[in-house]
Amino acid sequence: MPTPTIKDVARASGVSYKTVSRVVNGEEDVSVATRQRIQEVIATLGYRPHHGARSMRRGRTETLRLMMHGRNGRFLANPFQDDVVSGVVDTAARHGYAVLLELIEEAGDATRHSLHDRRVDGTILLDSHLPRPRLVPHLLQAGAPCVVVANREVDPALGWVDADFEDGADRLVRHLIDLGHRRIALLSDDTTLRSTQGRLVGYERALLEAGIQPDPDLFLMAGQLREHGDAATEELLRRRSDVTAIFAINDLTAFGAIDCLRRHGCRVPEDVSVTGYDDIYPARYASPPLTTVRLPWYEMSAAAVELVIGAVEGKQSFPNGREFPVEFVLRGSTAPARR
Repeated sequence: MPTPTIKDVARASGVSYKTVSRVVNGEEDVSVATRQRIQEVIATLGYRPHHGARSMRRGRTETLRLMMHGRNGRFLANPFQDDVVSGVVDTAARHGYAVLLELIEEAGDATRHSLHDRRVDGTILLDSHLPRPRLVPHLLQAGAPCVVVANREVDPALGWVDADFEDGADRLVRHLIDLGHRRIALLSDDTTLRSTQGRLVGYERALLEAGIQPDPDLFLMAGQLREHGDAATEELLRRRSDVTAIFAINDLTAFGAIDCLRRHGCRVPEDVSVTGYDDIYPARYASPPLTTVRLPWYEMSAAAVELVIGAVEGKQSFPNGREFPVEFVLRGSTAPARR
């Protein structure tokens, strides 16, 4: 049986194929009765619009690009990236857009060529590097709308979605101070990342406002994975065995810190309190469940897609941006400081 065409739908509906096209493309200037008749014929015949032809008529590919760094040796090494991908794909699909996922290491020739050779309607870039990511000049040259996630200070020509990283760190450290902790270590990450800088600012601000001078011995470079938290805590215990609390840069690093503490016979939270950051899904099921800050990665990524599609379809001004609040999540990994 031949595949039904738009002309078959028009013939069976008693209208022009242009009227059918307007219904298929969601245009408004068709009467309710005519629209209903056409939709019934489409359902009866099993007609499906040709995506490529529709895209050519609209002058769009109906495809977005999500660009993410492939750090730590493999893709999706950190569960927060699951939320980013899900937020982008779910929201794009609701609008009828496909998603092209590209991993980036640096702005090499291959990456620059892909920005021009792989035609898309817009780009979502997850990159918190400061100064601005090396890809930005090539994204601007490509011309399609681009929204950067977790970095509002990239370029005034780009949109952005960000979160209040400082506030989350401030609230975590204040919580520890309220529990009587004064020797609070920070397991940090790459300080060229704006998200890391925000956490560091919040950490130091909470200490200083409580009259506690930040101690260099309690600041350690770690990383974003569990093994990084374990190794950094090993070094911390060599430096300062009197530490009573650890603020880890993210939840995976916090899990590694707990592994190391237990190996040394330290109880969490009775001997040392530990907090994370992100609220990835394993955090609530950890032992003990992890006190952390929830970053709404899914919602942020969904908002980035909405901004891009709004710009592509001319439904809103661009560039613009949106900041999301964070949420303090109290669980069982923190307790009053030991006497």
